[in-house]
Amino acid sequence: MNESFKNDLVLWLDHTGKEDISLVGRKGANLGEMFQAGFPIPRAFSVSAQAYKRQIDQTVIGSKLDELLRNHAEDLPSL
Repeated sequence: MNESFKNDLVLWLDHTGKEDISLVGRKGANLGEMFQAGFPIPRAFSVSAQAYKRQIDQTVIGSKLDELLRNHAEDLPSL
């Protein structure tokens, strides 16, 4: 990946690959690899992990998730 894409919120599959797991997740990176290898993958994009985190932090979603976790912590399996 070109370093100039590092801060982008949306990354096209033809610009992503296995080295970009931290940016677009495993699925996005694998789809990028398949696209670049010539598999019949439609032109598509991944939303970056940074974009997801920004959405959570800047909207009510983050506080709602925190509330759900606090209220239902006993329902979560222990690892």
